[in-house]
Amino acid sequence: MLDHAPSATASLLLDLYQSLRQLQLAEPADLAGLGLAPERPLTLEARIPVAWLLRLWQLAAERGAPADIGLLLGQRRGLGTRGPVANMAAMSATIGEALDLFSRHSPVMSECENLRVEREGERVRIAFLFTAPLADHPPACEYSLSSALCWGRQMSGVRLLPLRVGFRHAPLAAQASYRRVLGCPVRFGEPLGCEQ
Repeated sequence: MLDHAPSATASLLLDLYQSLRQLQLAEPADLAGLGLAPERPLTLEARIPVAWLLRLWQLAAERGAPADIGLLLGQRRGLGTRGPVANMAAMSATIGEALDLFSRHSPVMSECENLRVEREGERVRIAFLFTAPLADHPPACEYSLSSALCWGRQMSGVRLLPLRVGFRHAPLAAQASYRRVLGCPVRFGEPLGCEQ
């Protein structure tokens, strides 16, 4: 851990930075502003403060990021910047096994994110349990949920569609944007962020 502040894997930072950079919402000076030197790139397994992720989100918002930026970027998650947990999950024999790995080891990716997986017959409910400071940052929460759906689709080779999605926060964009990305109705003001 870094200075007792919540930490995450550098893969999250690098993936977010690369995605924002493609949309011209991030620039190399942003990483330098975090104290990262271009001549010493981070390894994907390195730990970084979660505050660095929030700083990139903040800069993107200041540069005019669309309201649904978290949803959109989550669907662009790259296979090349997967961290250790996502790499282990990608080697799972089944989606169920991958979900078990994510639920047990998600704090390795980010100490501010946990998953709870509940099985109800053929259905699975995934609750995203965010803690401060991520819990108070809706675009990051939408990014995590959208990323999980993207990775599930990549790993299974199937366009998985949740039956229902709920977020704790108020909507950031039009309902049509949520339906286009997630493929299902979305509720807001829920006690937990979840997909079913």
